[in-house]
Amino acid sequence: MMNLSSTNEELEALKFFLGEGNKAMNQLLISNCETDIALLSDEFENETISISYDRETIISNLMRIKALYTLILKQFYKTNHRCREFFRGTNLAEVDRLKNEPFIDKVIFATRSQEKAEITYAAKSSRPTCINLKLDSDVPYLIVKNIFEENEDEILIAPFTKIKNFELLEDRQIPNTFKSIKIYNIELEKQHIAIIREEYQ
Repeated sequence: MMNLSSTNEELEALKFFLGEGNKAMNQLLISNCETDIALLSDEFENETISISYDRETIISNLMRIKALYTLILKQFYKTNHRCREFFRGTNLAEVDRLKNEPFIDKVIFATRSQEKAEITYAAKSSRPTCINLKLDSDVPYLIVKNIFEENEDEILIAPFTKIKNFELLEDRQIPNTFKSIKIYNIELEKQHIAIIREEYQ
């Protein structure tokens, strides 16, 4: 039986991801690097993106990805998860990418608060979007507050999910602004990954 206790390595990987490491770690997970790099400047708009690709950093980040994924699975299996709907504030660059990619290979930031997703996160963008993420029962996720109590209502949805349904719900005006926000529903299911046969290892 799997030991569901968190290790120091896993907790450090989570801290790193919640800090400045999430972009570098997610960059190593995505399947279409060229498309993703082209969209980074649009997705993060006014942020400066700096990712190191030296050998030592890549190896360290790959080990962190493994530790973080293990932590998400451990927390998921030992917790009785009833909530299956979360919200992600983002912009149209990410939505456009998701429309063209059936799989989501990266770890997704989300929240349980639709208001926070729309006002705190999405409204920062010039092209704000809120995604209502509906998860199948076997899609793992981690409630960060269960580990680090001081953190806000942050949810990490495990990578390797598949988009089952994608629809635009509404396009409405943001109160007291000149901007409108598009609201999407995205249903996610677990991506079934083939086991690599020995001759390919």
